[in-house]
Amino acid sequence: MADGSNHRIQRFSAVGTFLGKWGRNGGTGAAGTGDGEFNIARGIAVSGAGQVYVTDVSNHRIQRFDAGEAFVNKWGRNGGDGTAGTGDGEFFDPFYVAVSGTGKVYVADLSNNRIQRFDAAGVYDTKWGGSGNGEFIAPTGVAVSGTGEIYVADFTNHRIQRFFDSEEWVLGTNTFVDDAVGPTSVAIGSGQILGTSLTLDSSKGLVVGDTTSIRADGTLHIDGGSLTTGTIEGDN
Repeated sequence: MADGSNHRIQRFSAVGTFLGKWGRNGGTGAAGTGDGEFNIARGIAVSGAGQVYVTDVSNHRIQRFDAGEAFVNKWGRNGGDGTAGTGDGEFFDPFYVAVSGTGKVYVADLSNNRIQRFDAAGVYDTKWGGSGNGEFIAPTGVAVSGTGEIYVADFTNHRIQRFFDSEEWVLGTNTFVDDAVGPTSVAIGSGQILGTSLTLDSSKGLVVGDTTSIRADGTLHIDGGSLTTGTIEGDN
């Protein structure tokens, strides 16, 4: 799990047994800018090959680790030197990350109001975003379903947007709006839910949570000052 304000990643067994941690000085809680160090480790995703991707928010970069927690590489402005940027492959507060079944890496580039996509090694592929359909204001989360559909928590627009793998906006039942507080993040899969998240459970429901409320009953819940529910269609 990403232990953001302690600037580290912690690893647990399926039943919550502590297995290890990493970050600056072995994950003691201090922020850092070196390889394998973090300044607010916010989002984490694990590929099918066991590669671990972490959004290092205030260092404005993505870091990648192998299954044994060893640093592999990083990317962002100037190769991930810790400065913010607006160019392709650069970030300004990368918030959450997701990995598709084919190894594509999607990053919610919060303050650049966009989603960026990379290959498994961090090579830039494409981007999209900007307040209408298919555009964002402060996207905080991203997730990819087993069928390749992309879900984005469009925070300041108070909605979830759904896309095909081609970044084509999905018409119909794709947008769910909460009229008070925006959704903060998204995650799809049958694994653990930690902190702010959204998950797709075994009954094909998409669940959206804020920092205090997460539900997993097969329907969409956007929690905030009010609650809007809906059914997600077309997922695995």
